[in-house]
Amino acid sequence: MLGKTKRRASALITAVFCAIAFCMGAAADGYECVHGYRTFGDKVMNYGVGNYGNNRRYFWMGGFDSFYARYIRNAVEKWVNTTDAVGVTTSISIRETSVRENALFEFVNRDLGLGVLGMTSFYMYDERVPLNSEGALTANYGWARCDISVPELNGSGTSSQNGSQKESTIAHELGHAMGLSHQNNRRASIMCQTGYGRTAVRADRTDLLTINHLYG
Repeated sequence: MLGKTKRRASALITAVFCAIAFCMGAAADGYECVHGYRTFGDKVMNYGVGNYGNNRRYFWMGGFDSFYARYIRNAVEKWVNTTDAVGVTTSISIRETSVRENALFEFVNRDLGLGVLGMTSFYMYDERVPLNSEGALTANYGWARCDISVPELNGSGTSSQNGSQKESTIAHELGHAMGLSHQNNRRASIMCQTGYGRTAVRADRTDLLTINHLYG
């Protein structure tokens, strides 16, 4: 498998992109590529996000109860199955695995602190791929980790969410993991932050066309 090793390093818990934290103090939108799409500078996961099932990708989840496991599975399914629901077909093909080393998308239960619901980081093997000062990734990446703050989603702080909102937060982080930046000017986008009034429960047409821009 390309893009990930079986060795685990402490650097894996260092996040480089926060999808929710400090949202009202950040720029209204994420990085916009030269083609007008909200991406991290058109940097992508190497070899794509499934290639219509010809190069299937896998996700792994750790530390979640059965309720959150269902939210994660539903969030992934809504990114995969879009033709009938949204009218746009993408190359996304992602399935679950119980073997962490086989996964290029990881979902991890991690307390991220007050008001922080989710965070996505990007890696090539064990090396973190950072964002530059403008919000674009500095290189393509091999895999991504989505930290999900269950304590915050459950309301230990100020950010309690219902089931649909929890699922959409997970879907939002998966969008980042596939290379999409924020779309805070459109509440119907799954890539709109919670703090900007996201109404989406799944990726919309523009989100999916952005995936097709990146991966064909």
